[in-house]
Amino acid sequence: LALPMILYFHRLSISGVTANLIVTPMLTLAVPTGLLAVATGWAWPVWLTGALVSAAGRIAHWHARWDPGWRVPDPPLWVAATLIAALLALALWRKRWLLVPALALIALAVWHPFEPRSVKGALELTMLDVGQGEALLIGFPSGQWMMVDGGGIPVFGNRPASTRMDIGEDVVSPYLLTRGIRRIDYAVSTHQHDDHAAGLAAVIENFRPRELWTGATPPSDAWSTLLRAAARHSVRIVPLHRGHRQTIAGVAIETLSPSLEYQPRSTAANNDSLVLRLTYGAHSFLLTGDIERAGEHAMLDGLTPVSVLKVAHHGSKTSTTGVFLDAVQPAFALISAGKDNMFRHPHTEVLQRLSARHIAAFRTDDWGLVTIRSDGRKLALQSNRWRTAD
Repeated sequence: LALPMILYFHRLSISGVTANLIVTPMLTLAVPTGLLAVATGWAWPVWLTGALVSAAGRIAHWHARWDPGWRVPDPPLWVAATLIAALLALALWRKRWLLVPALALIALAVWHPFEPRSVKGALELTMLDVGQGEALLIGFPSGQWMMVDGGGIPVFGNRPASTRMDIGEDVVSPYLLTRGIRRIDYAVSTHQHDDHAAGLAAVIENFRPRELWTGATPPSDAWSTLLRAAARHSVRIVPLHRGHRQTIAGVAIETLSPSLEYQPRSTAANNDSLVLRLTYGAHSFLLTGDIERAGEHAMLDGLTPVSVLKVAHHGSKTSTTGVFLDAVQPAFALISAGKDNMFRHPHTEVLQRLSARHIAAFRTDDWGLVTIRSDGRKLALQSNRWRTAD
């Protein structure tokens, strides 16, 4: 089951090798004793069945505590096919020596010395489909990776989240592992609203970035969780402000917001957002977080035309004003929004502003995951769904 576990769960458990030797016989015995208890109502089979099930659970839990819980990326096709062939040969011919290549291939899959799937020499921006949240993957021309936000379930007031699903663990991490990515170099938390920040802690836990870039960070549960995850893995916290510039693999990265003068409120707000402009060759990508009208106007004097705009705040009408669009003049706009979301994002007014300026809009609620790549001269766009552009 090693290969199915890797492909479906991106995990390989070794506890089953020993736990099943004890647990399987116990649960096998619990079936007839349980049926006897149901049929007769006698006390002793009820007690015996309960004891067997309880003991099996404790044994499995004890093994799970010591299981390494490896996160394993998808293996290359040739590794998976060769492993299947080795297991079939072992089943057909039952030669003990055939265990050696099978175990060696499993070890190779876990070690995973293979390069992630990417286009070398290209700057990649992938907007993941995380519902009513946001998570962006940046691939640099040299093979480095950056995760901008990690999605999450929106939480309102003091009410608990309506689901225990962790978008970072259950959606973002599996996608990265499917791409063959074991480590990311940079994590970016644009601001501390749960639909952006809640999933980023799992990304830090699973992919251990070297740095965590942040905008304004008033106290919040999301920020406290991120700080704890960063501390566990010695991730350096890097607060950024307007005017900061650096270059990664030929990609110029400039921070446009927040300014040094910006004073966050006591709770997280959209205008806390870290806004980054990435420039590679002839193309620029503008990543805006959830910045609203006031934040857009505050950075107008630093704006120049870009090729790709990540539309702020899921296409809310509080952002992406006409004057802002006239300043950045993108050819493409990417919008992260959940299907049939309660906020009705993206708003009709925003879509009309984009359409009036002949800006092609690609939405995750319509197109699913969207990727744009630039080799510095040409742009290429792909999606995991087919439909006709408006």
